[in-house]
Amino acid sequence: MFAKIVFFAALVFFAGSLRGQAQNVRIERVTACSNNLKNNDTPCVEVNQPFSGLDRRKFSNGRIDFKVQIRGDAESVSFIENNNGVLPVLVAVWINRSRAKADIDIGISQERWEQQGDALKNLVLQGGSFPWRTRFNLELRGVSRVGVEINDAQGNLTFIGKVPARLDLSFSN
Repeated sequence: MFAKIVFFAALVFFAGSLRGQAQNVRIERVTACSNNLKNNDTPCVEVNQPFSGLDRRKFSNGRIDFKVQIRGDAESVSFIENNNGVLPVLVAVWINRSRAKADIDIGISQERWEQQGDALKNLVLQGGSFPWRTRFNLELRGVSRVGVEINDAQGNLTFIGKVPARLDLSFSN
């Protein structure tokens, strides 16, 4: 079983290297939601493409919420165990084409790892990976354009398949 995990981790690293960088997580989906997400289980009222000319009044409480589905694997577990129980997944944000000073960390915290680490490791042993869902939101007051980009713990852009994990939205009013 250990050899299977090591092989899988090497395969994931190699696949990431083909794109010029390794990822310690895989982004499966990023969804923009017009409703207020109170927790990860709140259903999303999905904003569909095109993401230009959106009516800001259709967004709950003057903000846009995002849901992110992420998959970790043996490489993720190794990273967490070697980095004090954390796995940063960082959202870079652009507001009106200016880069926000601080990224939003949507990764695994020490607290979550302490609570769920054994279960997540077992999922990797049994199936090669573990899923997790998370969310974040941005205020829309005074905003005409929002861009988000998801980066791994090394600061590398992550991908959904072969497509960069980025969204760019603009508003008409």
